[in-house]
Parts: sequence; C-alpha cells; structure tokens
Amino acid sequence: VPLETQREIRVYVLKDRPHDWEGQVKLRLKQGGETLDQWSQSCGVAARGREILSFTAKLPDTVGWFELSAELERDSGELITSVREFQTQ
Repeated sequence: VPLETQREIRVYVLKDRPHDWEGQVKLRLKQGGETLDQWSQSCGVAARGREILSFTAKLPDTVGWFELSAELERDSGELITSVREFQTQ
C-alpha cells in the first residue's frame, strides 16, 4: 500500500443468526498493538442479511506493517473482531 494515502475501506457485516442486529461497528488502525486512529459507524443488519460499511481512512506516512481491525458487539456482549494486516511502502 502506498504511503500516506486516503483509502476507502469496506467492512462487510454479516448476520448468520435468525434475529436482527443493531449497533456500532468500530474500525481501528494499529501498529505494534498501539491504536493510531479509529472510526465508528452505526449499523443495522436484518436476520441472515448483510450490510457493507464504507470508512474513509488516511493511512500512515511511514513504512511498516499495520493492522486494521473491525469490531462489533453481539447482543450477548461478546466482541467479534476481524483483523487484516498490511504493509506500507
């Protein structure tokens, strides 16, 4: 990924259970466990449905490995997290 680029990051929220879900989806940019930036959006997903959220994020201006993590909280309080690593050049 090029240095210091503004990117659209899509987060797919899938609901594979038989009831609707509504809440916040958080997207975090991390390096070495430290959160560098974060964004949040409200989202609602119908039972067995799918929503695609779009976040606009400015990526770091330094070379290295980074992590994007998307997180939501189930009605039970359980956190669901999806993590993707990438490298800037």
